[in-house]
Amino acid sequence: MPSRRLKLGGLSSGVVFGWSSPTWPNKTLPVLRSSTAEGGQRTRRWSCSDPLRRVAELLSLGRDRTRMDIQELQSKAEAGSVVAQGILGIAYLYGQDAPKDYAAALRWLTPAAERGAPRPTFHIGRMHEEGWGVPVDYKRAGYFYQRAADRNEWLAYIHLARLYRYGRGTDVDEQAAFDWYDAAVSEAATIAPCPELDEARDYVALHHGPPA
Repeated sequence: MPSRRLKLGGLSSGVVFGWSSPTWPNKTLPVLRSSTAEGGQRTRRWSCSDPLRRVAELLSLGRDRTRMDIQELQSKAEAGSVVAQGILGIAYLYGQDAPKDYAAALRWLTPAAERGAPRPTFHIGRMHEEGWGVPVDYKRAGYFYQRAADRNEWLAYIHLARLYRYGRGTDVDEQAAFDWYDAAVSEAATIAPCPELDEARDYVALHHGPPA
């Protein structure tokens, strides 16, 4: 696996997204996170399987997702909590602990993403990739995935790799696909086993050799 440090994509705090004319691809890769926290302790592994559980694990909310109080979340979201806005948007997007409602999902994901939260930014990308409540737009999806990846959102690495791999919103670019899959594999120590990690490892092994 390449040992190079990867360049930060240049996301600055307070950026408001160019909703009408996103610029992508720009082919910048993020500085990779260390797999250990301060003091040499390995960071907690988190799951790919449940969007809300991933949020809770990553933010160490310390609460059971199944006991989530949507009304309480909405009050906090309306008061400006980025965490509450992101979780509420994801809940509506996937219909977990709330009715599936794409308009409500976008309503709450947007302010959190505008304030730099990577997980809501990633899920807005998914909405555009899948056509969930908005037209399918791979270029716009890539734009939001890139924004999320700039802040080390791991699943954004996988989705960017797929866009380059299959030429969605851009030309097929096997090197860019490899770079994003390789970035995902390099953080395997912080990710619980999941199909996305297997996908990344398989691609890297096929194009470069056995993964580390």
